[in-house]
Amino acid sequence: MALTVPHSSEGSPHAPSAPRRVASAVAAVLSGTLLAPAPASDAAPDCDTYTHANAPDLGMAACGDPIGQGQTFRAAVTCGRAPDVKGAWATVGRGGHEVSRGRCARFGSGVGANGVDERPV
Repeated sequence: MALTVPHSSEGSPHAPSAPRRVASAVAAVLSGTLLAPAPASDAAPDCDTYTHANAPDLGMAACGDPIGQGQTFRAAVTCGRAPDVKGAWATVGRGGHEVSRGRCARFGSGVGANGVDERPV
């Protein structure tokens, strides 16, 4: 990859020197490559989260393993006006599908949000 340095301000007393311009360009290129976000892991299971339609205190995580690497996961349920809960760990086998459930306390206001905790097998 060739770097081009503009020459329009070379005669200006405020223009940076050529080595400084090149160093700045190299730093910009390197920072763009080194700080790019990492792609999502291929080993992550394919998960959907739900709140049960007839039981607003029940949060669920349903996960499948489309690529054939075993994964363990559990539902992470945020409860309104009650302590948050975690579902039981479930292991998804090759091509399988499993569900983990977490139930908020009855005195709360139900499920506020659902998430998934994951770990490789």
